[in-house]
Amino acid sequence: MAALAMAVTANAQGLRALQKAPVATCNQHAAKAPALNADGETASTWWGYFAEGDNRSGLGVKTKETYNCAIFIPGTNPMLQNNKITGIKLWMPATNGISDLKVWISKTLPSSAANADYVQDVASWQGDITDTDYGLENAIELTTPYDFTADGAYVGYSFTVTSTASDATRYPIITGAGDAANGIYLKTSKSMTSWEDLSSKGYGKLALQVKVEGAFPKNSLSVADFGEQYAGLGSEAQVGLTLTNYGQAGVKDFDYVIATNGTAGEEKHHTLATPYNVLGGTFKATVAMPADAELGTTNKTITITKVNGVANEETATNVANGTLKTVTKVHQKNVLMEEYTGTGCGWCPRGLAGMKKLRHRYGDRFVGVALHWYGSGDPMYLSTSSYARLNFTKGAPCCMLDRGETMDPFYGSANDICDDFEKAMKKYVDTGVNVTATWNDDSTKVTATAHVESNIDNSNFNVAFVLIGDSLRGSSNSWKQNNNFAGYTAAQVGNDEYLTPFCKGGKYGQSPTSVAFDDVALASSYQSGVTKAPAIQGLKTGEEGTSSYTMTLPTKLAPYIHKDKVAVVAIITDNSNKVVNSAKTYWIVSNDPTGVSEVMANGGREAVEVARYNAAGQQINGQQSGLNIVKYSDGTTRKIVVK
Repeated sequence: MAALAMAVTANAQGLRALQKAPVATCNQHAAKAPALNADGETASTWWGYFAEGDNRSGLGVKTKETYNCAIFIPGTNPMLQNNKITGIKLWMPATNGISDLKVWISKTLPSSAANADYVQDVASWQGDITDTDYGLENAIELTTPYDFTADGAYVGYSFTVTSTASDATRYPIITGAGDAANGIYLKTSKSMTSWEDLSSKGYGKLALQVKVEGAFPKNSLSVADFGEQYAGLGSEAQVGLTLTNYGQAGVKDFDYVIATNGTAGEEKHHTLATPYNVLGGTFKATVAMPADAELGTTNKTITITKVNGVANEETATNVANGTLKTVTKVHQKNVLMEEYTGTGCGWCPRGLAGMKKLRHRYGDRFVGVALHWYGSGDPMYLSTSSYARLNFTKGAPCCMLDRGETMDPFYGSANDICDDFEKAMKKYVDTGVNVTATWNDDSTKVTATAHVESNIDNSNFNVAFVLIGDSLRGSSNSWKQNNNFAGYTAAQVGNDEYLTPFCKGGKYGQSPTSVAFDDVALASSYQSGVTKAPAIQGLKTGEEGTSSYTMTLPTKLAPYIHKDKVAVVAIITDNSNKVVNSAKTYWIVSNDPTGVSEVMANGGREAVEVARYNAAGQQINGQQSGLNIVKYSDGTTRKIVVK
């Protein structure tokens, strides 16, 4: 694993050599539906954890050795039960520098391809990598069809790298974006001498499919366990089901029954907005699960009883298990992202791109704080003694989400920071926080107040505040951002819309480059690493606790700070200094609550509403009587009076 991990992270400060395809979250079946060739009661189709539309990357150990890679298909897989494997499809990066390609199938992982239950030499293949397409497809028909049994099967291929003169042979295993259980196993002759299951370690899934021939059910839908869900008293949880279609007829609708501690409720009906017709494909559907009548946790099952009005009897996995915790109130989980950056850091445009993407995608649930700690010559440099003591374990650019693992602010812990952000955002929290703020008379100071509510009785919290500024820009050289991406083309970064502007020909495609900086930490409640904002102690369930603190804007940045683009962040931690929740607001009001300035720009009416506040600057859910202040996705705001 050490050798492989080095290959993944060795170029982390620059372009990842692995990332020749656009970085994206897993979209397992975005490709065209597998062709189903039917003849009477038999049919054939290609199936795999990897779909042809998945974004592809390369994986490798960068040395000359033999690679063995595989997926595992459990014997219970409805697509293959009692059917035959008649072909293997794989993607290759090159023809030169690679030899001795073999495909194989085995009930157990073999020590080498020669020891597999079935092995077949591949005399020739096509392979290439380009800036937009990593690997070429090879469909290999098996000389002898392989009978799939209840034991399941490992399906894989092996080859030897004879030259490491290019990325194609340094990273010769083609993978698809996103993890999948049983999706990739790897063994090499020198660096990884034992088989490793990499399926849940952020390496993606092997670009491999099998051709299946046999009989397929007409209507069949399986469902995966849905884990822990939460609902407030009198409300309902929105449960995202992961469903796999194994029926030739596709899925137009399905019926289901929710059971509580073994007691079944009434049958419900769900119609898909768009029919799903990918055989073997996985999709999502959301169903409502009402809260229980009393606080506590109960076991829940969701049974898919019918598909397209037909009994769902041709799948072994029609029941999903999970739990429901009924709580006093479900609080919104926001995610704090603290980034280590600086103008002198040539790779830090990657952080600018990553934070901008999170801001656009997740709105106010993204609580970003950019700490310009890379060098004291940075005009936005903030003394480390004026903030929390954060242990960034990697060089700039890097970040933490909720002060957890240090990771890349663009790629995250694996392929995409959005994957990590969504995982953090989905975590349940017992504590909600809202933040309000007020300017002093000459707009040099801000008094911030955190409003905290918890489902846990007699709880204690520490509170910290940060002032952040957007659109900071200066004209001197010290304000210019070093930019190593100016030497790369847009295609080399997968034409990513957030990173492309920093590449050749882009708006910021020179080094150093003049940019406007967002999420910049200006001041905080920390002194010598300790927050001076009052703690909230002994908070009772359903009650609101508050903590206030006044911060002063830095005088040196006064000419560059736009009052309407200053935000306040509140960070709530428990007694172990673990981040519980966070919040931010751009609504910093004067002493007269009705004195909120109105900002209006062309196109504001067409933008999407992202947040709504009352006259006091408190965020509200939906319309409320009186003055409503609405923030839109393009940064504009409007005041609306609701009668």
